[in-house]
Amino acid sequence: MGTQVAAAAVLMAPYAIVAIHWLGVDWFPLQDQAVAALRVGDIATTDTPLLGAFSRYGWSHPGPLWFWALAPWRWVLGDAGMVSGSVLMVGWILVSTSLMLWRRLGGVIAAVWTACSALVIAGVGAFGVMTPWNPNLAWPVYWALLAVLALVVLEASPRDLAIAVFLTAALVQLHIGYASVAVIPTATACILASGRLLERWRSGSGGRGVVPWLVATFVIWLPPLTEQLAHGRDGNLYLTARWFLSGQSGAIGGRTGLSDGLAYLGESLNVPPIGLGNSETLEPFTGWIVAGNPARIAVLLALVLSTWLATRYRPAPLRGLVWLSAATAATGVVAASMVVGSRWPYLFMWRFPLACFVLATCVALLVSTWVTDRSMWVHRGARWYLGVAVAASVVVTAATLARWSPETIRTLEPDGRALIEQALATDTADGVVVREFGPLLEGLGDGLVYAAEKEGRNFGVDPYLGYKFGRHRVLENPAAVWLVTEASPATSIALSIERARAVSISTPLDPAEDTQLTDLHVELAAALGGVGRDDLIDALGSPFAIGLLEEAGIEVDPTDAMLLERLNSEVDRSGVPRMAVVSIDHTDVSGYGKALAHQPR
Repeated sequence: MGTQVAAAAVLMAPYAIVAIHWLGVDWFPLQDQAVAALRVGDIATTDTPLLGAFSRYGWSHPGPLWFWALAPWRWVLGDAGMVSGSVLMVGWILVSTSLMLWRRLGGVIAAVWTACSALVIAGVGAFGVMTPWNPNLAWPVYWALLAVLALVVLEASPRDLAIAVFLTAALVQLHIGYASVAVIPTATACILASGRLLERWRSGSGGRGVVPWLVATFVIWLPPLTEQLAHGRDGNLYLTARWFLSGQSGAIGGRTGLSDGLAYLGESLNVPPIGLGNSETLEPFTGWIVAGNPARIAVLLALVLSTWLATRYRPAPLRGLVWLSAATAATGVVAASMVVGSRWPYLFMWRFPLACFVLATCVALLVSTWVTDRSMWVHRGARWYLGVAVAASVVVTAATLARWSPETIRTLEPDGRALIEQALATDTADGVVVREFGPLLEGLGDGLVYAAEKEGRNFGVDPYLGYKFGRHRVLENPAAVWLVTEASPATSIALSIERARAVSISTPLDPAEDTQLTDLHVELAAALGGVGRDDLIDALGSPFAIGLLEEAGIEVDPTDAMLLERLNSEVDRSGVPRMAVVSIDHTDVSGYGKALAHQPR
């Protein structure tokens, strides 16, 4: 027991160091983290969150488990406590899973699992560990679920199955994108172990500890079920199911397809991993993953096949573990192929624990073909294997976490904070609706709502965003509307709206140059709208905008083209984001088309 405690302390050391560093940091959250801080603050009020994190498609993830998990940390340690808490929760889930396998299956298995845990950390990178965000709590829970499913197949314990049901229910609450990659492996494990599970249940030898986990599953699902029963067809579960089943998901873009799905899953095997110096190739304007070589998935497939051949004469539970690994890998391929619309990296975060689970189980099974006596799993040499795995895990985790900026989560936080504080100090208006305008990169609008509320100001959002911020933050008849921009073209268009007033602005250009760039952006945006290429408006801030305009058939005066390229390049090189908070009179301005229609005549 003492050895396990020492190993746990060593494994937790990198997480604890990061968590301690964040204590007392005056952190200014933006985007989802600002919304989380607001919703955690709503717990135990008349607008206590019954649902989870918002989805940009008009519904929320099914349950408030993420807010509950963050709440104690924020209550005790403030906003930065959410960062410390997230880091410690990730570390605790990974370390406790390794300890569980050590107790149940011995040191060799724990060594394999601990080493693969380090690969998962290296894959998701520092952002996936440090950022308080529901996808970043989901992936370690998924890693723990896969470990429990392996135990279900190997030992057929009803208690393990109850734990797996709880973890699956928690995953769906944290991020509904985990539904397939969690539910299908859980169902597979149940099928593989069904006969032995029924036998143990009937004999009364495996029912202990089942009820508490089933009760916990019901408790975490009581809030979303209550919300659904209270709102009927307007309930979140109904809206979510309708979105997925009625074809609305297809309206936002085509599916990734099999080739890209294989490539995304295969890229979880990058060498070196993303967190240790490698970088995922992303599209410059969308931030989507660029699919690589789909043939990389052959590594996993070959590993599963070789393991199946090596264990075909081994006991049924070991062969069952091969089938569980194969089913999990196949589920990942299908899930990656079915994603619609955006291909942002966080939507595929599960691929790292999934790929490493297949790797861990196959390696452990191949080792088992040479170890015929079960007592050898816990022989003294296993401590050496585990010691090496622990040391490697600590080094990899520390190296991964060290690659992140020490006191920021999102790159725009310092500049965004300055912009927001300037806006609140410049204008004392109340009854303001905050509306994000243009591409939503870092969530400045979310940060503005959060900062205004901390100051006791009456700021809110449009009715359609009540599900995201809480219904009590909806302002039906605002006294003013503040547009918040984060990108250069959006800033230009917002400033050009009739009777618009800049409450605060960030720009590296002098006033004359800034006016010139504003006029150019507005003129070219109107031209793009005229030919139905509004999708290129955000690219007007790129130094390469002229080439895109030519492709769209827009002719630009050579002098204007040179000026646009020079000013865009100057903004790009400066490192100072061009963004603004703009007060407008028109409450119906919500997009580029309406904004351009409200230009001064």
